[in-house]
Amino acid sequence: TPLLHNAIGGCLRYMAESVAIFAPSYNAYRRFQPGCHAPTFPSWGYENRTVAVRVPAGSNSARRLEHRVAGSDTNPYLMFAVLLSAMLEGMLTNLSPGKPVTGDGYAKEADPLPVYMPEAVKLFSESEFIRKATGPELQRIFTLTKEQEIAEFRKRITALEYQSYLDKL
Repeated sequence: TPLLHNAIGGCLRYMAESVAIFAPSYNAYRRFQPGCHAPTFPSWGYENRTVAVRVPAGSNSARRLEHRVAGSDTNPYLMFAVLLSAMLEGMLTNLSPGKPVTGDGYAKEADPLPVYMPEAVKLFSESEFIRKATGPELQRIFTLTKEQEIAEFRKRITALEYQSYLDKL
């Protein structure tokens, strides 16, 4: 239906700036690689598991969306708040999702989703949509928390780094 298409359009329009909610940990970004069953572009399609928003097959009365960006570590309350706000915005402003992807969603020619936490947090912190969807205080506190996590991770040397470089130095 046109309303469903507008809801999908909203999901796609605000997806990149919402990734910090959908992927709230450093580990969550490891799955954002082409061919790893996690979408890397804001895309949609019918019965296509390589896209970010999938419309599964079924009767019109059973029509639904499958949002494939959020990981298992997402906060469901924040995820649904952002997702429903994006869908509502799409319906209120008649956002078009564009044509559905029929082939490989990883080969889509569009701006990719952020695949690194610092990039996702920057988009989140600067987003007027996020400010409206979550409130400025949540946006500010979430951003500060994630920036603190990023700073802490940057200070740590991983076992892989020791294994890779210790013998070479």
